[in-house]
Amino acid sequence: MKNYCYPTVSIFDGLQIKAEQVLANQKNSKFGVTDSVKKSHVTYRGSGGMDIASALVTNMVADLNTLRNTKFSANMKIKDSRLDEFEGLAAGIIHKHLNVLPLEVLTDEDFWRYIAVLPMMELVAWRHPTLGNNNFGLTQGRGFFRCLPYRMFIRADIAFRSSNGSDYDLASNKDFGQDQWASHVIAQQYGMVPTLVKSMLHYFAGIRSRNVKQPTQIDRAIAKELNQIRSIQVFEFFEKDSEFDQIIGEIGVKSELLINGLKK
Repeated sequence: MKNYCYPTVSIFDGLQIKAEQVLANQKNSKFGVTDSVKKSHVTYRGSGGMDIASALVTNMVADLNTLRNTKFSANMKIKDSRLDEFEGLAAGIIHKHLNVLPLEVLTDEDFWRYIAVLPMMELVAWRHPTLGNNNFGLTQGRGFFRCLPYRMFIRADIAFRSSNGSDYDLASNKDFGQDQWASHVIAQQYGMVPTLVKSMLHYFAGIRSRNVKQPTQIDRAIAKELNQIRSIQVFEFFEKDSEFDQIIGEIGVKSELLINGLKK
């Protein structure tokens, strides 16, 4: 029997906390909520034993702030490509700290909402100054995949498993940014086939190194056809990396020819 607990925040409570945070920032130029607000909106799930998550989250956020303060500018604009670079590097930090938690915690959407609207509120607002609810996980369904801490964890988890647990290089590859991770990987739920993601990234990086025209359109065409293939083939049953390399290579060549108006 489990003997632990962890903090969670529902969508409704998250919206309340976010509103309090924004109000505090407008008044004091700093995000923050009172202990009474936290107590009224944070719910602990589990057996009522030791809180196994809060200390990990606190240390994680400290490391994220160190990364931002030492390598990035707090005044970066929303379209600055370095924001995406930050996300790739930060993904590994989140995974290193939280990967030790039980699956019950890591698969609980309300746990990620807690992180987004409380410990990581300032960082989420810095990454997404428009303060969209989906970036805090305050939406239902597929919109939750845009939750910043959650999507970074998934990004790093796939990278970590694709390297057999040796590094997070795949997560921080500059040729495979947040838009591609969100639409081509996380939204398609390719987390169980990290070798597929690895093959995709290598092909995407390859077309850029060859200076192929319209690389983003080619990315999308490959991802679209992969999704169609998945409707008739179970990628999880593939055993060799070379199988994905072959499929993506064939799709990629065809996509390059079609998009750039070439003929065989």
